[in-house]
Amino acid sequence: MLSLTEKQAAFVREYADNGFNQSQAYLKAYGTDKKTVASTEASKLMKDDKILTAIEIEIGSNKRLSWELGLDRREVMKALKKIIKGKKTIVDKDGDVFDVDYDEKSVIAAINTLAKLTGDFREDGSTNVNFNIGNNGPDLSKVKNPEELKKIAAQLHSEMNKQ
Repeated sequence: MLSLTEKQAAFVREYADNGFNQSQAYLKAYGTDKKTVASTEASKLMKDDKILTAIEIEIGSNKRLSWELGLDRREVMKALKKIIKGKKTIVDKDGDVFDVDYDEKSVIAAINTLAKLTGDFREDGSTNVNFNIGNNGPDLSKVKNPEELKKIAAQLHSEMNKQ
């Protein structure tokens, strides 16, 4: 049995639940808003064998839960694709039905989630993303930070809506 402090256990849960962002997990689990401290301390935690073992256990329980719910990787990818490329149906108070685009924040979150799930988004904010968007698309291999990715995602979303 692993003996973790309450905050270490919270860090493990947050890390597994947030898409493996160790700094964000530390910020939330330890209740601090100091990003440099969080980055340094989270890196230390990620070198602790007890923490790494607890993360593997937590990830395994998350996978089991998703299987029990019938959500495998393919279903998650389909849902993310729908958000990135599709529209959602809404019904207003009068019962009228409309198809509307997902908001930009949802699209960006879906792209970030997809990149994390496929291993294309790293803790340092760099990417290794390869989208097949034709000859005129942006070169995502040169993206260095999340802000650049957000700008490109917004441009892609705008272009998809024009088609």
